[in-house]
Amino acid sequence: QDNESYSYNARLTDKAGAWKYFRTMGTVLNRNPNGHAASLLFIAQDITSEVETGNQYKRVDELFNDTQELLKFGVWEWNVPENKITWSNGLYKILGYDPKSEKDKLHLTPEFYLQHVLESDRDKILYNRKDHLVHHEYDLYYKIHDRNGRIRDVREKAKIIRNDKDELVRVIGSTIDITEQTQLYRDLAAYK
Repeated sequence: QDNESYSYNARLTDKAGAWKYFRTMGTVLNRNPNGHAASLLFIAQDITSEVETGNQYKRVDELFNDTQELLKFGVWEWNVPENKITWSNGLYKILGYDPKSEKDKLHLTPEFYLQHVLESDRDKILYNRKDHLVHHEYDLYYKIHDRNGRIRDVREKAKIIRNDKDELVRVIGSTIDITEQTQLYRDLAAYK
């Protein structure tokens, strides 16, 4: 069609043998009497740095996810006005969810997370969290159960973010599975 642009990405090697990435866009400038394209305009844009930055981001993201799994932690952000929480892959895994297949299926809110807190710790969490939200940050220890009922000891550290009117806007934090460390302390105490 006239006045429509088409684009495609291509990978080529330069004289030194390094890969270069290009986005090429083309459009029909005019047609001959038979309706066939008589002149075309192509513009090639070097997008190598854009592609490499995307690859670097992907590698950093993979490293972060591997680190979370290795150290058994997850990070999260609570958008307070919208009452929505964003979890990293690590928090999904601590709670027994698959971040790849279930990320878009779960409606993440503080209430959803609170359902995973053991009932015996729930009131303490609600009371302490309300008290801690007036400060700049907090540090809590409590027990959760994952979707399969496995009980875990966790440590939650968070930073409180307020706007210029001192209204609560966001809370960002990390949840660390400290079950193994807690069990080690219990074993040491029982040994004495």
